Amino acid sequence: MVTRAAVLALALALAAPAAADDDAAVAAHLRAASAHRAGLRYDAALAEAERALAGGRASPAQVAALFRLAGELTAGLDRPTVAAAWFARWLALTPDGRLPDDASPKLADALAAARAGGVAALA
Repeated sequence: MVTRAAVLALALALAAPAAADDDAAVAAHLRAASAHRAGLRYDAALAEAERALAGGRASPAQVAALFRLAGELTAGLDRPTVAAAWFARWLALTPDGRLPDDASPKLADALAAARAGGVAALA
């Protein structure tokens, strides 16, 4: 007779490689996004962040990091309304989220708009 503990152990053993693969896939997108950002290819970096989110494999911490990254990138692309929406998503997961003190005014303004708009910015 198979015990409940044995079934649980088997399920966890089978899930562990999948979780590691998911984490690796998201990490690969984040690395690619960082490389594009460093090369000032913000559109390509944003596309990588969106692919990582669309895959549905990101952990909650990775989702928060991707939301922040997308906000920073869209602010840098002079899309303040879109940036505020991304930052609102980030703030929903990280209410005390802060940018560095020396953050660009584009980023700071978009984050301030997200804070002011709250849930409305998500729409």
